[in-house]
Amino acid sequence: MSRVFLGLGSNLGNRQENINAALRLINQLPFTSLAGVSDFYYNPPMYGAVYEFVNAVCLIYTLLSPQRLLLELKQIEKRLGRKSKGQNLPRTIDIDILIYDDIAIDSPDLKIPHPGIKERDFVLQPMRQLCEKFFLKGIVPLYNEL
Repeated sequence: MSRVFLGLGSNLGNRQENINAALRLINQLPFTSLAGVSDFYYNPPMYGAVYEFVNAVCLIYTLLSPQRLLLELKQIEKRLGRKSKGQNLPRTIDIDILIYDDIAIDSPDLKIPHPGIKERDFVLQPMRQLCEKFFLKGIVPLYNEL
C-alpha cells in the first residue's frame, strides 16, 4: 500500500463539518484507509477571500494510483458542493495530494509533491504533527525539508 498525505481546506459554510465529511468519504474509497488526521488549523483569509480558512492534513494508505486517487478526490469535492475549479476562489472543500510515497509527478493535472508545500504553514504544521505522531521522520520524503 502507498502512504499518502492529503491536504484539506475549506472557507465556506460549516468549514469543520466540510472537512469531516470529506474525511468520512475518503475513508470509504476503495482500497483506501484513513490512518490519521492532524488537528484543524485556522488561518486568516487569503487570496482576497472574506472567510477564515480551516485546514487539516490526513494520512491515508491506498492501493489506488495517484491518477485514480485524484479522480476520486475530485468526485468527493463535487459531492460536497465544490462548484468552481478556479484558482484561489472560495470553496466548500479543497483536497490536494501533497505527497504520494516517493513518487514525483509533474503533469498538467497532477503535481506530486504538491508545489505549495514549503510555502504553506497550514500544510507544514499539520504534516509535521502527523509525521511525529506516526514516527515517520526519515521515512516520508521531504520530512527533513519540512
